[in-house]
Amino acid sequence: FERMDEVGIGNFFDELNDLGVFLVVISGGEPFISKKLLSLLQIAMEKGFLVEIFSNLQYMPKWFLSSEYENFRIGRIQTSVYSPISKIHDGITRNTGSLERTIKNIHLLAGKGYLVEVATPLMRKNFASFATMAKKPLDT
Repeated sequence: FERMDEVGIGNFFDELNDLGVFLVVISGGEPFISKKLLSLLQIAMEKGFLVEIFSNLQYMPKWFLSSEYENFRIGRIQTSVYSPISKIHDGITRNTGSLERTIKNIHLLAGKGYLVEVATPLMRKNFASFATMAKKPLDT
């Protein structure tokens, strides 16, 4: 989508509609840093599509949280929390402070009424801390 103009994006959604598609999942790289995300969401809404966004929630553009854009048809936003322990989560993402930013943005989005789904992909690096996920709320 980064290489397409709005007409091309609109034509793409028309083709999807002709195929019977009604749900579009926007995922990585990182959707919220895309310069085309706003146009993409506006066109998807105009064409009647339901949208889901898969994001690491490290960055949340101010325009997305604005009440001006609350009418997008977003079914859910999904993110990954690898561990409730910052050292483990941040180690997996290789980004210091990523757990704190992700949790902050989960709360911001949930407060705006978005359905936010948190997944925990299991791997060797976080498996030992997995049991604490159910016990420790995401309010750190």
